Amino acid sequence: MNRSLLFLVFTFFGFLSIAQTRNIKMSVYFDVDKAVLRKDAKQTLDRLADSIKGLDIKRIVTKGNTDSDADSLYNQALSERRTDAVTNYLVNKKVAKSLFTKESYGELKPITSNDSDTGKQKNRRVDIIVVYTVKKEPKPAPVIEKKDTVPPKVISTPTVAKNPCTKDTIIILKSGIELQFNLCEYLSMKDCLDIQEIMDPETAMNEGLSTEDVQMMPMASCGMINFQVADRPECKGGCFNKPVKVRFPVPKSNCMPCANGRSPRMFDVNADGTWSRANEPLKKVTLNGIEYYQYEVSCPNTKKNCDCNVDAKKVKLKTSRKYKIVSLQLSNDCPFTISSFKVKKYRKNVTRKSYIPCYMGASKVHAVLLNRAGDTILVEGLTLDQLTKRKLFPRCKTNRILLWGFLPHKDGILFRKYKLKKGLVEKYTVIKKEEE
Repeated sequence: MNRSLLFLVFTFFGFLSIAQTRNIKMSVYFDVDKAVLRKDAKQTLDRLADSIKGLDIKRIVTKGNTDSDADSLYNQALSERRTDAVTNYLVNKKVAKSLFTKESYGELKPITSNDSDTGKQKNRRVDIIVVYTVKKEPKPAPVIEKKDTVPPKVISTPTVAKNPCTKDTIIILKSGIELQFNLCEYLSMKDCLDIQEIMDPETAMNEGLSTEDVQMMPMASCGMINFQVADRPECKGGCFNKPVKVRFPVPKSNCMPCANGRSPRMFDVNADGTWSRANEPLKKVTLNGIEYYQYEVSCPNTKKNCDCNVDAKKVKLKTSRKYKIVSLQLSNDCPFTISSFKVKKYRKNVTRKSYIPCYMGASKVHAVLLNRAGDTILVEGLTLDQLTKRKLFPRCKTNRILLWGFLPHKDGILFRKYKLKKGLVEKYTVIKKEEE
């Protein structure tokens, strides 16, 4: 091929840190045209304030929203008052004011349609995200066999006598994601670029992301990328004259189990960390014997996800009576999935999830629990396979075997109910509440 390639390797050191961030998400809701906290909202905030006292909190983000009634300027002011109401209430509960970051969107970020009273009620809300740190020992560097090692290549661009702007340059990220720029545009804007690859559940959760669409249906990801161009005059408004080609390496078939043979599609991130279908088409290409999913983008200032919908079933997770669940997520590296349980009331010792992927039986559990003494317990790295399972009726269709010699039984890898018992929880970190 008669073109010049400039290969640059981006190295990231986040995996060497000794602490990881996690988050707790919840929402409180408001009456029509009101910024006064309802009784149920105060109860939710009381439980939140009580449960986070022992956590190493980095920040608390409050995001105010309204329905689409009234004009946009009025709704913006109303969302700001709602955000202030939540923040002030938590500050009065002895949560440090310096931790808060307030964002108000008015009617701009609904989570459902405003065509019904039910939809409007869901949009009259303040979303709360508590970001906290979990201490963790540094991971040893992975050992890679020599035969699997592909040394990074740095190929200098030869001098071009006539017009170098007809050439392209390709950036290869650590994960194998490729970005193909026009050479002149890249050289003029390289100081404006901020590129983050998100190729595993741990990094995604640290960014407050899941692999669920806006309807909370699970998906499997072939990778996420946060590709930002600073909106400054020297950055030409954050857009490129020639679209940038972004390529995700195609995962192994067992790590990308698309339902019904559908190919992955591109998604844009929502405020709550879920994803909505993007406008950019995604196609499959082969370069130098490697298969990629490719899309083109001119103004890339958003997180993008290469995802496909997967088969899923309804599952319950239950704790012993000694514990209450504050937050709960399940993650899986292959396929790359994160499934979040919706926890409404801590006093319930059963947490429900409408659907989680069928292959999540060996997934990791990430939970925040409260015991009867009010201590906060962080459960990290426990797998569903280690929990007590209700095996009689597996949720996913795999091979059939005979139970007790005569009863047909599905040998599923995901079961309909799991229980987190005291003996397992006691192995994990207990953080005492601070003295009043």
